Amino acid sequence: MGIATVPRFVRGLRMSLVLATAATFCAWAILFGINLRERFQAQSVLVAIRSMQVGITTLEQARPILAAHHAETLSAAFTGQYSADIGFAMLFPTRTIAMLGERFYFLRYVGLASWWAGTEMYFRDGTLCVLRFSMETETTKRYQFRDGYHLQTTASSERKTEFMMSGGAMDGRYFRRVHAITLPADTTPDERTHALAYDLSCVTRLGGCRDLLQIMSYQLFCQDYAARQRKP
Repeated sequence: MGIATVPRFVRGLRMSLVLATAATFCAWAILFGINLRERFQAQSVLVAIRSMQVGITTLEQARPILAAHHAETLSAAFTGQYSADIGFAMLFPTRTIAMLGERFYFLRYVGLASWWAGTEMYFRDGTLCVLRFSMETETTKRYQFRDGYHLQTTASSERKTEFMMSGGAMDGRYFRRVHAITLPADTTPDERTHALAYDLSCVTRLGGCRDLLQIMSYQLFCQDYAARQRKP
């Protein structure tokens, strides 16, 4: 390589680095934009279902939100569990975003953490009989293991004995801490509000969600649970 060739090589290397950096930024910007849009949609669904009540909300009243988010009609294998006539599901975000976040942990530091959220609605005789909101996200990484939460709130038109359930499940290198709320038919407005007070903003934050309290006001659930236990 001659002396005159060296500056040309350096300029070419610099240009390659600039182009690679620009391409990486563009790819991130596109993926982050998609992820942000999906989070907004999931949050808008969550806001909409907070006003729905099992045993009262009708299928016709729910159709606008179902149509706006291209809800998938569930098969009889799902609706049969609740003796429902029809059921719908909405899932966020796109599978591509979820797979990338699951495969590459470092993406959480640039607003692309592994997460998903979904809503299920089941109707019997044209009236909402079961409403469920679920979400899952990672929070930390301890050595080779990844920790996260699976959170779920289910409202049913039937009276159920359980109100809050906690546990955990190991899946390969992923430990999911499970917190599930079941709202019976006699749920109070405050209990329903607390049980659906999810905040999904941290899933698109740089660094992702760090702990449970960023996603929900869990202490309010605990207070509701304690009050339930004191009832005769």
